[in-house]
Amino acid sequence: MERKNTKIIWNKTPILWFIYRLFAFLCSFLLINSLSVAATLQDKENANFYSIYITKAITNYKILPNTPPATGSSSKDLLVRACPGESEAASFVVHAVQKLLRLSVTPTSLKQEKSQIPAGAVDIRVVKCWFQSGVKGRENNKCVLTPELLLKDDQLVLVDLKEKKNYLRTVDASGKTDYVCISDKDSKKLADIRPQDDAATLQPVNLEAGTNKQFWITVQVPENAVPGLYRGKLRLTAINAPPAEINFQLQVLPFKLEKPALRYAIYYRGTLTRDSQGWLGTSKKFGLPVINANIKTLQQYTAELQDLKAHGIDYPTIYQHDEQLLRKELEIRDRLGFPKDALYSCGVVTGNPTTLEKLNRLTGEVQQLLKIAREFGYKEVYVYGIDCATGERLKSQRAAWEAVHRVGGKIFAAVSYRGSFEIMGDLLDLPVIGADPDPRQARQYHQAGHLAFNRSNPPSGQEDPELYRRNYGLLVWKAGYDGVMNYAYQANYGGHIWNDFDVPDWRNQVFAYPTVNGVIDTIEWEGQKAAVDDVRYLTTLLKAIQEAGPEKKPLAAEAQKWVDGLDPRGDLDNIRQKMIDYILQLKAK
Repeated sequence: MERKNTKIIWNKTPILWFIYRLFAFLCSFLLINSLSVAATLQDKENANFYSIYITKAITNYKILPNTPPATGSSSKDLLVRACPGESEAASFVVHAVQKLLRLSVTPTSLKQEKSQIPAGAVDIRVVKCWFQSGVKGRENNKCVLTPELLLKDDQLVLVDLKEKKNYLRTVDASGKTDYVCISDKDSKKLADIRPQDDAATLQPVNLEAGTNKQFWITVQVPENAVPGLYRGKLRLTAINAPPAEINFQLQVLPFKLEKPALRYAIYYRGTLTRDSQGWLGTSKKFGLPVINANIKTLQQYTAELQDLKAHGIDYPTIYQHDEQLLRKELEIRDRLGFPKDALYSCGVVTGNPTTLEKLNRLTGEVQQLLKIAREFGYKEVYVYGIDCATGERLKSQRAAWEAVHRVGGKIFAAVSYRGSFEIMGDLLDLPVIGADPDPRQARQYHQAGHLAFNRSNPPSGQEDPELYRRNYGLLVWKAGYDGVMNYAYQANYGGHIWNDFDVPDWRNQVFAYPTVNGVIDTIEWEGQKAAVDDVRYLTTLLKAIQEAGPEKKPLAAEAQKWVDGLDPRGDLDNIRQKMIDYILQLKAK
């Protein structure tokens, strides 16, 4: 009876209904306002302990422990755009007002209405600042604090700011750990050190008052992710400070990226190697893994090949010449899904033989390589000329290169910026040309029916991720080159690969540092990956232009005009967004 009367009253008395609606609105307003006030109070409370800044990930601006994040925003919103199957980077900085103990960052799952992406797809690392002997490849007499390593465990490398020394956590065969200085000019004592693998998950960090810590976020979007805007949180907690949250949004775009129009290769020097005990890639002492650019265990080799593929490098060179181990390495590449249209071998080098005996020996090696490569399905096999030869030395290889061609092989070699085509352009199937890409060089080789790759602009190891993104992405494409083959994934010059101070003439060239069974990535390596992704977006746009229907022809012509006038030295983030906008419009139904 009471319900019935109440219903009649509401229907017959509009003023009471209005009062009820007004009351409900005021309650909602007060609730929302109270939550907003609570959030504001939490921000104010946090401000007494730490501040959070959203910053660009791929940038040459170096965020050091004692410098303000000038490129950052104090917004608590972090937005990432990516396609299904793509991984994309983001970053933020925590500035400690007071000392922070055991600061942790934990992602939640990312959700939209009917779909979600698990928290495990959000990878979080700290950006480790350590001392390096300069910031460019030839600088070797400096001691510069620079951000570079991407770590799950900030304690894997300790840095003494006063003494300007780096200390690396190592492990012996019994599992005992120790810290070893890796900043001395003499690396003899480092011969047997084994860098411990990084942690599987992000470990808490401590921050001194007045210092910064940069965090690096990588989102791996599942291949089957439903397009749309996903929302989640990055939760920050410390044992002596209030918690905080970053609103993390992921916009999954409604298209998938094409393979890049450029072919991405790299000089990868790692090989499986047997010692006198039959161990693969181990030292005689304790059977522990060797740590350098050239000798790898099965675990190291596999981990590094996985890392290469994850960063868009589909064509790492192969240095192996032992037949049995070559087959093993090709089996691993086969299992990991590397393409088979070309194999670039530095295990067979032409040299400059001229006698019939030596030429026959060379062609025998090439034929054996061709036989094994074809068993694994490779279509083209390239063998290496003399590295960086010029003038008469370059010319002296003519007989050898002709012999390789006669048995079905092809030639690739690093060559100088100018003059290589005039000397050997008729025989050099793939020049890997150093310095800033020159469209004239590409055109010359194309007219002869050859490809042209770019390298050393700069080589690896320079801690400037935006430089690699720009120089090995749209810049190479705009110059008309066919691909990239930079030197090198890992290379050291007589000293220890983790020590940047032990060789007087050249810095180590490292995109990713080897550990006992894994690898430690760097910010410049992420810049190289961003270059690949830029070209993938461009390739996707070009395909959308080509496939545009009659009703989209005017838009396609507009997009093509924009592509033709694209300036690769412009703002790369804006260029990426413009490509996304055109793709969405061209694909819209």
